[in-house]
Amino acid sequence: MNAFGDLLDRRWGETQAALGLPPHAVTLTWDIGPFPHFKSKRGHGVTFHRGGASCHLRFAKKLLAAPTHRADGLIRHELGHVVDFVCDKDRLNEWAATKGIQLPPTAERRAD
Repeated sequence: MNAFGDLLDRRWGETQAALGLPPHAVTLTWDIGPFPHFKSKRGHGVTFHRGGASCHLRFAKKLLAAPTHRADGLIRHELGHVVDFVCDKDRLNEWAATKGIQLPPTAERRAD
């Protein structure tokens, strides 16, 4: 679980840096635990918005046995939801435009 946590911390740091977020602007917690969606084949992670700039990520235990590239993709996806919850949409669209990207209209597609 240490390698998973290290990867998540690294990706979160990269996300904050890319968006210019100060290190403590967003409260992010995470754990590994149960969730009904995790019983499905595609259920590996969920993001809970706790209001304001606070989110909690929960990952399925089965993700700990996944290849690193798979865990990395799922971490990045859930962090995409965090960004979607806590960032001003106009600012996020302006940031994406500087990268030559037009963000999709739905939360699931934006997280991808």
